[in-house]
Amino acid sequence: MKTCSILLANDDPQVVASIHEALAAVRHRLIVGPTTKAALSALREQRCAFDVLLVDLVGGLTGFALFDVVRRCCARLPVIAITPADEWFVKEEAFLHGGSTLLDKPLVAAEMAEAVQNACGCGGRPRRRSAWLGARQRITSPRGMR
Repeated sequence: MKTCSILLANDDPQVVASIHEALAAVRHRLIVGPTTKAALSALREQRCAFDVLLVDLVGGLTGFALFDVVRRCCARLPVIAITPADEWFVKEEAFLHGGSTLLDKPLVAAEMAEAVQNACGCGGRPRRRSAWLGARQRITSPRGMR
């Protein structure tokens, strides 16, 4: 199994600790950019040499500015958005801004590890954005809700 290099944009030490713990089953190097500006600096310094970007969209929408910059400078970098479970507007915006995966808060360790492994390509085939959109559309489709 390869080591995944993960950039996390989050300023909450408890969230950072729980994400680090959730990824215990994944060999990883977690770099924390506590602000959007710090995360952008890390991306530039490392020349987009991360396997995945985790963005916590709780508490504001500044993460979307980060999404837009990532799409311009690191177009192939998978972005996993951590969102409140009941905020559909935030989820929709995450997909529209190029998020490849959504994880609901409170985080489930197994889901977090699987999402990171899939994004990094160390847990089987990485899932492309279109596959996640298709799965989401099936769940929210009026025909799919019975």
